[in-house]
Amino acid sequence: MDIRRWLRQYTQKLMNTKSSPESTASGFALGTLVAILPTWGFSLILGLLLVLIFRRISKLAVLAALLIWNPLTLIPVYGLSYKIGDAMFGQAEVIKYNIVLLDQAFNFSRRFLIGLVILAVVISAASFLIVWLFAKFYHKRRLRAA
Repeated sequence: MDIRRWLRQYTQKLMNTKSSPESTASGFALGTLVAILPTWGFSLILGLLLVLIFRRISKLAVLAALLIWNPLTLIPVYGLSYKIGDAMFGQAEVIKYNIVLLDQAFNFSRRFLIGLVILAVVISAASFLIVWLFAKFYHKRRLRAA
């Protein structure tokens, strides 16, 4: 099956659910947040748990976000997150360990994780807005056609 055709069918299925635009956008934003945060290997499990906790969000939208934000698409996000963390910490005093490897791991992970959290929140908020606008437009168009 052609990937564009499959994507179109999945998008139509997602938009044809009885979910409100807010539910669809919230599900996608939450799925995006889970997928971007460093939950390697546990994204799907966390997504399922969040769907059980927040029953009003669209399950299909959470799944769509988890599928879109796969490891290949996250490579540039992870690079940018380190740059953001590096810009925030700049020349801050670094905790020195006797073991050089621990020193380097601490510096890298601190910058990476802070940048990643900031980037995850920004991208999730942007994805909420984009999906919400798209869902609103799609629902209005569907109502006019009916």
